[in-house]
Amino acid sequence: MMSWSPTPARTAVSTLTDLWRHPAWRSSTYAPSIQAVLRAKLTDADDVVRLHLAQVVHLLNSDDDTTFELVRERLLTENQLLVSAVLLKGLSPFAKKRPADVDALLATLADREPWSGLLNEAEHTPDQLEPLGAFTGLALSLTIRHRTPLATKLTRNWMSAPAETQTAWHTLSRLRAWIELPANRDDERTRAFELLNLAITSVVELRDTANGAQERTRAAYTIADLIARNLYFAASAHADGGVNPTPPAPGFAEKAFAALEVLARFKHPSITHSLVKALGPLATADPAKAFRLVAAAVGTGDEYTYDQLAVDETTKLIERYLAEFRAIMVADNDLLTAIRSVLHAFVDAGWPTAISLAYRLSEVFR
Repeated sequence: MMSWSPTPARTAVSTLTDLWRHPAWRSSTYAPSIQAVLRAKLTDADDVVRLHLAQVVHLLNSDDDTTFELVRERLLTENQLLVSAVLLKGLSPFAKKRPADVDALLATLADREPWSGLLNEAEHTPDQLEPLGAFTGLALSLTIRHRTPLATKLTRNWMSAPAETQTAWHTLSRLRAWIELPANRDDERTRAFELLNLAITSVVELRDTANGAQERTRAAYTIADLIARNLYFAASAHADGGVNPTPPAPGFAEKAFAALEVLARFKHPSITHSLVKALGPLATADPAKAFRLVAAAVGTGDEYTYDQLAVDETTKLIERYLAEFRAIMVADNDLLTAIRSVLHAFVDAGWPTAISLAYRLSEVFR
């Protein structure tokens, strides 16, 4: 854990880095003196001093090549993870300009301490969150936006074992921003879904091969729950949050349906609830397909059907179908059967709202 107690040296460096952030100071008559002090302190023994400098290292040179080499040099010699994380964030602008170089550097760091130890840990401490976020964020950008080979190998390895490390968990969490991309970035969104589907396939295999091992089973369901929640949030983002239901961005619903279809096999209340909530915003894209997935996830006797939030969410969705998609329900007997099946699962659980809605449904579709 880094100690933050102030010292004269830390205060002096903090003041100088604050000044160096302002262009006026970098072009002032004092600039050479300030720059010389900052450069001399780059390898200071004090972690906090180096942390302050990591925030302005990209401003110490005027050309990109020299700047990149300086950041690279500091990353390859820095052993304090928090300092390394700040330096790593400084590489983000170079991912677009020279992705191959950043890709090679990231792969090198992954094989060296302190990063190799962090990336392979099953648990994390609070002070490791920022370093993990910096590394996985850059790796995803290189993989999805720039398709660099080494970062792609890293992210695919993480998604192939999503329950093994905290790195995989962080990567999965950060994938949400990529699957939420708009239609004009469909290529990137497709690559994000490819990673997500790799994780889904892996977690299904983990569950199916757990052979009664509670820890492995729990890990599979925990990861599936994370994926389902992120798909719900992404679906809501694509369909205007459900406030004014609109079709999701073109191409999103098809990818989300495929992922949710696999997750429907996880008969766990939390996962099922996220799935039902995700399919609400997606219903506008394909009402019949959306509710067939609800029916695949919700069955008579399921633990989910005995939950108040579950009956509220599901009956609200059926009410919406009656209001918005009645014509489709009339024309599609399979859809009507799916709705009746889900509704009767809650009727069998004894919910008055479900019983009342079942009577209404019978009256409407006699």
